[in-house]
Amino acid sequence: MKLPFKSYLMGIVTIMLSFFLISSTASASLTEKMLVTQENFERGTYESTKVAMALGTVANQVNSSSYSNMVDINGDFERDSNHNQLPDFWEVVWRNGESSNSYAVLAPYEPVQGKLHYRLYNGDDDAQSYQYVLSDQIPVTGGSAYTIKAFLRYYLPVGRAEMSIIQADAQGNNNGEIHYTYNNGGWKWNEKNNSFILNPDTKSMRIRFGVGGEVGAYLDVDKVELTQLDINEGFEKDENSNNLPDFWETVWRNGTSTNPFATIAPYEPVDGKYHYRLFNGLNDKESFMYVLSDPIPVLGGSAYEFSSYLRYYLPEGQASVSIIQADAQGNNVGEIHNVYGNGAWNWKAHYTRFVVQPNVASIRIRFAVGGEVGAYLDIDQVKLRLLNTQGNLNLVHYEYNQSNEVKRIIYPNGKIAEIEYDANGNQVQRKIVKE
Repeated sequence: MKLPFKSYLMGIVTIMLSFFLISSTASASLTEKMLVTQENFERGTYESTKVAMALGTVANQVNSSSYSNMVDINGDFERDSNHNQLPDFWEVVWRNGESSNSYAVLAPYEPVQGKLHYRLYNGDDDAQSYQYVLSDQIPVTGGSAYTIKAFLRYYLPVGRAEMSIIQADAQGNNNGEIHYTYNNGGWKWNEKNNSFILNPDTKSMRIRFGVGGEVGAYLDVDKVELTQLDINEGFEKDENSNNLPDFWETVWRNGTSTNPFATIAPYEPVDGKYHYRLFNGLNDKESFMYVLSDPIPVLGGSAYEFSSYLRYYLPEGQASVSIIQADAQGNNVGEIHNVYGNGAWNWKAHYTRFVVQPNVASIRIRFAVGGEVGAYLDIDQVKLRLLNTQGNLNLVHYEYNQSNEVKRIIYPNGKIAEIEYDANGNQVQRKIVKE
């Protein structure tokens, strides 16, 4: 019997793909092979399609070196290129425990947007069973802060839903996990928004969702987004058009002055189109105008540098920059203050190097101006950088360009030198930008 050429060709491709899957899985690193089986060992038995696990392993090996930092994670779950009812990038699924009829599958039941969402069901007859789904690897920058957003739908009066960040070092070893748990959801879409900081040696991460703790537990997932935390350092973004820059919308004034304000302003910024302007108002020199950032995750006990460009006169009053430290429960556990005055109404860079306390989980940055009637403070180009995790302010810190050449040196006394190179990599200029 002769086969049509198309069927013959598809048969050859299928054989080659099967061989590729088997050989790729066999040659995977021990860490790669153990990613799911280690979970199974710790959590109990699982049910999953081994094809999905093999595909996940192959996809990670092929793509881990080619993904950009902003890899498309298919967070709306609209793509299923191999038509296995598991969305691309999220095909590693399993269930622990002893329940029956558990599953993870694409579903069309009133998603947040698009046509589909992801549905997890932990099955019948065993309240302790959990159904899990795990993303492919996502390249990340160790020591950096990220934000994960997801829409989750669940009831769970007794059980719980989980969203976890699984970190891995350069060798693929698990070097830390971050967990968020939810219940009593009212079967409506609940938007979750969590910021976190990765360990310094983290090179990749995976996102895991799970549901269980009661019989017949459902979890629907949609619109998963992962972004590096953006503190809106140039104050250019104002998504809700309220003239307050995103991430810096908490403003207030103490005292009794009239007409105080905080607003985005376009008056000769350091860079871009806008800067932030604070004005403490009229008729009360003791009034101060404040602005406070959103929380910024940090590594407790580590050394940081915060920099900002400030513009002010203030012959009598003062401007201040404060670091407000908080523990994991949000309690204030310490503050660091820097006060400035007698400016010349020109932009000047200010640097603060500090060590956060060991129990600190996040910080907020606060700016203030007052102490004289009609005091102005302009702010632009704010930056927070991790110096080291040892909490040592006496180390020399080096920054490199894309050619791996030293472009910036930060000395223990706060002095900063910048180096420029020609096209051949020869050093052509070395200048001190901060004494």
